[in-house]
Amino acid sequence: MTKSFHLLLGVLFFFVSINICAQEAGLSSGKAPFSKTRSHVQYGTFSLADIAYANDNDNSNNISMPIPAGTPFTTIGSFTAPNFAASMVKGGDDNFYLIDVAPALYLFDPSIGTCTLIGNITGMNGDQPNGISYNPANNQYYMVSSSAFYSLDINTLQATLIGSFSITGLMIDLCFDENGVCYSYEVNTTPGAANGYIIDISTGALTTLGYLGFTPNYGQGMSYDMETHTIYLSAFNYDTYTGQLRTMDKTNGSTNLIYDWGDQIAAFAVDTHYGPPCPVEAASNPNPANGAVDVAANLSQLTWDNGTGAVSNELYFGTDPSDLTLKQSGTLATSWTLDTQLLYSTNYYWKVVEIGDTCNSSAQVWTFKTMQDPNLITLFSDDFENGTGNYTISTVSGCPWQIFTDPTITSRYTLPATAGGGILAADADHCGSGGGGSSSTIQTNSPIDATSYQSVAIEWDNDWQAIGVADFAYLDVSVDGGATWSNVITWNDVDIRDTHEYHDISSLVGTHSFLFRFVSVQPAWDWWWAVDNIKITGWDIIPVELTSFRADAIEGNVTLNWSTATETNNKGFEIQKNSGAGYQVIDFVQGYGTSTQNHNYSFVDKNVTSGNYTYRLKQVDFNGSSNYSNSVEVNVNVPKVYSLQQNYPNPFNPTTRINFNLATDAKVTLRVFNILGQEITTLLNGNMTAGQHIVNFDASHLNSGVYMYKIEANGVDGSRFTSVKKMVLTK
Repeated sequence: MTKSFHLLLGVLFFFVSINICAQEAGLSSGKAPFSKTRSHVQYGTFSLADIAYANDNDNSNNISMPIPAGTPFTTIGSFTAPNFAASMVKGGDDNFYLIDVAPALYLFDPSIGTCTLIGNITGMNGDQPNGISYNPANNQYYMVSSSAFYSLDINTLQATLIGSFSITGLMIDLCFDENGVCYSYEVNTTPGAANGYIIDISTGALTTLGYLGFTPNYGQGMSYDMETHTIYLSAFNYDTYTGQLRTMDKTNGSTNLIYDWGDQIAAFAVDTHYGPPCPVEAASNPNPANGAVDVAANLSQLTWDNGTGAVSNELYFGTDPSDLTLKQSGTLATSWTLDTQLLYSTNYYWKVVEIGDTCNSSAQVWTFKTMQDPNLITLFSDDFENGTGNYTISTVSGCPWQIFTDPTITSRYTLPATAGGGILAADADHCGSGGGGSSSTIQTNSPIDATSYQSVAIEWDNDWQAIGVADFAYLDVSVDGGATWSNVITWNDVDIRDTHEYHDISSLVGTHSFLFRFVSVQPAWDWWWAVDNIKITGWDIIPVELTSFRADAIEGNVTLNWSTATETNNKGFEIQKNSGAGYQVIDFVQGYGTSTQNHNYSFVDKNVTSGNYTYRLKQVDFNGSSNYSNSVEVNVNVPKVYSLQQNYPNPFNPTTRINFNLATDAKVTLRVFNILGQEITTLLNGNMTAGQHIVNFDASHLNSGVYMYKIEANGVDGSRFTSVKKMVLTK
């Protein structure tokens, strides 16, 4: 589909849109005019058995990636092809060869990521190669252009025409399996017309396998993994304008999307192994079983059955399937005792690599999910199977938030596997090019009661796909019925896709009833925000009944007063203060243990500088459990006079702090001079608010000596203040 990027100025938006649409118009086997930036989106969980190498056409980098996961990219070098890096193959000599459409052949070194020119290919008579591959059955190399099939002598670089194709699209790349069967596919912008093929290597005649299942256009690649007997496509999808990792079915040509890269990748080759398959069988019968849920968090051991031919094995474990940690090796084990306490509601991944005398088996990544914390209480949940009656939907323009159940729509969304059925989405793409985008808000009608819970979290399955800087996604909460809102997340033009979002909102709504809202701002024909399985949980039920808690500022001191109606096993209260950089413990007040009487408490925080502060109480039981109170804010009054204080430390080396007070908002300059009166540096020059301020001065670039610092303040009320003090730098 064709979409225009957001630009701030309407005129630029118009001309850029025309240019992009014109570039997209034609069928091509070369570089895409642009690709849509994506956070890499993976479709499923896979074993990381192999490595593939590629040239990222968008960034002119040579990269590696695990296969079949397709992520993450690792940059190993840079290479800009003279024309276009069209294809890559691992040859029978274990070298990697890359072709430029010039036509020219390069030697790719995967250890350092360089490409070295071998020479120009002859015999193509003006034709350009789109793909190169190696046939292990006859030890020969072959190429395809858009309309012809060639053999290639890798030593002389002489191409020989075998036959021509008669297809409506352009043949884009080819690969061979272990039996010498040649597979290929075409780029074709006609919907439903792009097919996969088998090529007769003696004549170039084609056997059609079938429709690929997507619309490919521009340069892309193809490679075959001999170990897993899998055809991989480094495709470029004309519908989404993104590079994608796909697999192709050898029987019918259909493809399966594995990873949405965004970047265009044409030259692509799996680091496969030619020769007989490894005789070592993979491990099996995992316990917990693959895909198990509600596994006990106190699980102590993983077990499995070893494959035939294994003489030792390696056990990998972790929470990221693409970055598992080696935990055990050196023996032929059938179990592993966990070395860490499992977390609740967490997906864990593990694999066992079986090691033989000469090779290793491919290892499947197994997964299980631990049970939910039994102390968590579900306060709200919605899987959007029963409409939007819990919400009020307001729309500024375009498509509103709505529930989609049509698979032709919901299949476009990239959501975790737990999502399904009805999907709530603000889908600007659904409205089309004239639909006005989707600027819409969905808000709960009734408040969620969290008054008994100090800790609260919200989670959901998520697919936020933006297109430009004008797109925004917000989640807000309100504890005053919607009069004011506090922001939980703000996303802009970076995609957040295929994620299960989890956000602790305790500091915003703990011990309150609250509303929440999702706000999607997509002002044009953009993409969407799709969500499913919203759940809000609460925990940390208040064990001590706190009836009041307040803070009062008087002449630089802050007095905290609080009262309890009842206390159970109460050791006391830890007093915590947030000055802007997080809560810090400042004191502890003893409690009354267990009591049914009212008790009043007081604490004075002395000599507090001007500013805004937040205080809270951490109530601690004798058994070590704890709970937090609501936070209270207090403003310490600003000083009534100007002052410039002596720097501290003084003498200093090489840094010191300079404190000053402002009686009112003022334009302030703070400068440093040497003993001759020459200005050394300006530390401040701008508008500042009334109150106390601290400036750090780093004199590491100055020589030892006496220096002066001078403040000049012009208040908004017409007042003026000037002061000079001396400081000594000693190195």
